[in-house]
Amino acid sequence: MPVKTQLAGQYTERTVEQPNIDNEISAAQIAALYQHMRMVLAVNVVNSALVALVLASYMEQTRWWIFFGLVVSLTGVRAAGWLWYSRNRKRVEAAIIWKIFATVGSGLSGLLWVWAVRFFFLIILLSRLSSHL
Repeated sequence: MPVKTQLAGQYTERTVEQPNIDNEISAAQIAALYQHMRMVLAVNVVNSALVALVLASYMEQTRWWIFFGLVVSLTGVRAAGWLWYSRNRKRVEAAIIWKIFATVGSGLSGLLWVWAVRFFFLIILLSRLSSHL
């Protein structure tokens, strides 16, 4: 980027290299995200296991174990992405791919939780309503 300076009454123009701050901030954000990924994935599996264990035993439904299997499968895909990132982050220049992968994985996990709660409780509610009729 050319910069004009005045030195002893004369203007000089020289090129100054500016670091790309946006790329550095983005890389630091991705690194921080993937640094905590192991804990996030472990908590997701433990929470879903507890939910499946309690609700499957209390309501005597195996659907919650299906939910647990889906969560474990999705977590496995996210863990594979985390492993790939942690081994190749020095080589990979397309940081946007890692942002998208993390965002999509997190979004799918959230959707799975919302879907399971709404779908399974709706089935429970409808079955209880029909048994009272």
